[in-house]
Amino acid sequence: MSAAGRFVKIRTMTLGWAHAVIILVALQRLAVLVYANRNTRVLIARGAREAGAGHYPLFILLHGGWLIAMLVMTQPNPTPRWAWLAVFAVCQGFRGWVLMHLGRYWTTRMITLDGAPPVGTGP
Repeated sequence: MSAAGRFVKIRTMTLGWAHAVIILVALQRLAVLVYANRNTRVLIARGAREAGAGHYPLFILLHGGWLIAMLVMTQPNPTPRWAWLAVFAVCQGFRGWVLMHLGRYWTTRMITLDGAPPVGTGP
């Protein structure tokens, strides 16, 4: 065995229910990102302006890093904390409510479209 081989120990990762939840959240975030990017393209084509574009890669890095850290640091099958899972589910419902009511104006960027009517429904 080479010297490098003695020091490299690769741990295999067992996936459990907690990891499945994290992966589902990541897939949800990717789907919403596709939706947001489509809305952004349409708004920009209509004359909208983006503010703070320089910070956006950091936003993506932060959120991606958060999901990866959770995947790596979470035990596969911890004891469920039902109250926290319920809070998370309720927050996801509110998030969906916001997305639904903002519709074509919802993006992950700060976009301003002059003359667009304010959204008068939702939270």
